Amino acid sequence: MSPAEPEPIIPVSSLFSRLLRSLLYTFLNTFVQAFYHVRTHHAERQPKTGAVLILPNHTSYADALMVGSVCERKVRFVMFDEIYQLKSLKWGFDAFGTVPISRTKAKEAIRAVADALKQQEAIVLYPEGQLTRTGFLNEIRKGYELMARMGGKSVVQPVWIDGLWGSIFSFEGGRFFKKRPKAIPYPLSVWFGEVMEAKDATSEKVHEAICKLSAEAFANREIVKKTPSFAHHNGVPLTDEEAQAAHVNAVRLLDTILLRSDDIVLCLLPEDHMISKTFCIALPELLDIEVIWKDAEIIKNEDQRVLVIGDATSLKANNIAHDLAIEVVSGIPASGATLESSDRHLPLYFDPVTGVILALSVPDPVMPEEEVGLQLGRKPGSVGHLMGGLSFHREEGALTIGDLLPGKEVSVRLTNAKIDAEGFLLGC
Repeated sequence: MSPAEPEPIIPVSSLFSRLLRSLLYTFLNTFVQAFYHVRTHHAERQPKTGAVLILPNHTSYADALMVGSVCERKVRFVMFDEIYQLKSLKWGFDAFGTVPISRTKAKEAIRAVADALKQQEAIVLYPEGQLTRTGFLNEIRKGYELMARMGGKSVVQPVWIDGLWGSIFSFEGGRFFKKRPKAIPYPLSVWFGEVMEAKDATSEKVHEAICKLSAEAFANREIVKKTPSFAHHNGVPLTDEEAQAAHVNAVRLLDTILLRSDDIVLCLLPEDHMISKTFCIALPELLDIEVIWKDAEIIKNEDQRVLVIGDATSLKANNIAHDLAIEVVSGIPASGATLESSDRHLPLYFDPVTGVILALSVPDPVMPEEEVGLQLGRKPGSVGHLMGGLSFHREEGALTIGDLLPGKEVSVRLTNAKIDAEGFLLGC
């Protein structure tokens, strides 16, 4: 009878690392529970074992805390090396098993993540590669595709974190951190998508899957479920359909960097125009902005901005000084056609049947010097970026945009239109 093999000896350093990691998880979960009200949806979709590359959207510096607090497994995060090397935080990153990668060494980065997946780990990677500074989803970069395929029998899981635009850790208001929390505990939700085989998880399909999750999350927000009753300033009530469209438009607009409290909106559109109802009736219910009509006098202080909104004709005739012009356009220009777009002239495109805003341009965000141009708020020739809370599906020569009105199966099919990798809607 052969003697029993001795139990493997676990190094003291390894035991210490495991203990430290457990303590940090406990501390951070306690922090999240104290300051955030996190709801998890479709948690049953999480793979219990095996290699999985988790791909969330990236809205705030708190995203990692939220994902780590709701994942059933202890996850490892992919992090750029310049952050990982911060001496004051490196010990914590090491305890969490962070996977550092370099922006300038693509092959090494791919290999590092693939090796982590081969260890049958759950790895979190932000496929945008940057925090959004516009509120819109950034381009889904393709680097993760090769990481997943080289990572053995790994799968990919899209994730949507909803509600963190507006937190102190997001760029809402044009800055990080320097603002007060809007609520404690702060409400948000994390939505897990369907698992995808690595070979099928192209950036185009992941882009569609993440937007579909965002639409589902948007429809389940309490503020969206409770459509208020609105009336014109002349007392005429809006129909239920008009009120819902105006309300969801307003909520989606607040998920972007376009507006800020104390703005003055000058509306040149007719009172019965759906976008007029959005900006002049629904928005003031959600944000402290002043709305005036074309014949009113503008009185403002030095810090206030004037945003004028109208169609091409009314904007051309307008002679009132303003900071931003929002042009409501009626169609998508053909591929190669020009459409005026600058930091002060921003197209907005909506569905004339439902009145729902489909695409919006915003000013290009302020970026660090080494990242200028990596995020755009508008693109010449485009009618704007696809609005948050909308899903889309690419077809041959056409594009279907869905989930226009939460709770209703409403979509619009656009021929000769496309959404590019950065999320802009343009002709094809």
